[in-house]
Amino acid sequence: TRHNTRCVARTQNVGKSSKATSGVRGVSPALDRAAKTSKSCADTPHSKTPWPKSLPDQIQSVRQLLLTAAKPITATELAKLFLRGNADRIEEVLQSLVITGTARRLRGGKYVSS
Repeated sequence: TRHNTRCVARTQNVGKSSKATSGVRGVSPALDRAAKTSKSCADTPHSKTPWPKSLPDQIQSVRQLLLTAAKPITATELAKLFLRGNADRIEEVLQSLVITGTARRLRGGKYVSS
């Protein structure tokens, strides 16, 4: 975790935009930070994206992960991708995405992007 601490510190010192997501319409600050984290800490096996504080950022982050997931994923699996990820809260976000037609719930509590 020592390396991970340095990784988080580097991520916090990065500017407000990244080439990966800056200027992209609809990209939340949390996803922008996630893109920077993945670039600067790709060699860190324990690096995780912090769970966003605001509801819109939470929804955007979960939606983005669903879009990029190679297979259907559960709330518990998604929670493991975040620092302080709460599976119950992520389940609520996933249910909101289902209601809005952005995601579909499959058997076994797994979700995919619509």
